[in-house]
Amino acid sequence: MYDPGAVTVGMMIERYVTMREEADREIFDKSSEGYTVKRLKVDFGERRIIDLTVDDLVAWCTTRRAEGAGSRSNARKEP
Repeated sequence: MYDPGAVTVGMMIERYVTMREEADREIFDKSSEGYTVKRLKVDFGERRIIDLTVDDLVAWCTTRRAEGAGSRSNARKEP
């Protein structure tokens, strides 16, 4: 069992990836989902879940959008 105050976004992402693998639904590195999971882990991985706010996520999404994430013309440019 986890201490709720010590759970990080990175820990939750790892659990999510593991659960997907156990369900035979692996997240492929070169997929959009794989890229997003990696970015979330890099940008928020060390943050404790209890410290994460809606504003943090909205700001992250806004920044990603400004970088071209989600645009059809950028689909092939992101790793």
